Amino acid sequence: MAREPADRWNSAKELSKAISARCPELLFDAEERSQFMRELFSDRIDQTRKLFELSKAKYLIAYEKFMAHPADDVGYYNPLRLLPTLKFKPWQTLYAHLDEHFHDDRVSYAFSYPSKYLGLHPTTCSSVFGVIPFLELAFGVWHVMGGFRALAAGMMKCAQDLGATFRMSSPVDEVLVENGEAKGVRLASGEVLKADLVVVNADLPYAAQRLIPEKWREGSRLSNACALGDR
Repeated sequence: MAREPADRWNSAKELSKAISARCPELLFDAEERSQFMRELFSDRIDQTRKLFELSKAKYLIAYEKFMAHPADDVGYYNPLRLLPTLKFKPWQTLYAHLDEHFHDDRVSYAFSYPSKYLGLHPTTCSSVFGVIPFLELAFGVWHVMGGFRALAAGMMKCAQDLGATFRMSSPVDEVLVENGEAKGVRLASGEVLKADLVVVNADLPYAAQRLIPEKWREGSRLSNACALGDR
């Protein structure tokens, strides 16, 4: 089947040029970035260039080994696949990684903003997230027109085009389990929906306590999830 255009379900706008070029993490043009760095940190141009060259190499390995590789393939979990990543010192913190290049807290913390995406401090966040500034500079920063709600609506429309059906305002009372396998759900209305596969996107402690019958969760990992819900 031919690939459908993405804008059939949603549209996005590149913000790199629209946002002020005074924001260093959004400088898409390499020359603009160098000029910005020259103005603020005249002796840090070479370090910045080396950092982004390293980040590009890191991204290419990450894409080939993980992003573009099916996780359901047994080979995905082969520890030998991690060997090429060791030269990037993934055990380092993001701050330590940046400090190796700049030796300047001002610049290191300026480039450590990806840690905020995770709610972490640069001194506790893994250095692997240092590739994010490169991604934003190389491919641009994009904003979904209409916000994340529009993104969800676009995904829904895409699924509907592929034959999916959505039931709104239909709370689930119970996941039906047969011989240890989920086989459907019972709605609050009493209606039973049978299925070959059940995907539960509710909060894990809630799902374990409220949706899975006790006889099927006792002695399993779901028992621990119930304990989390009691805290």
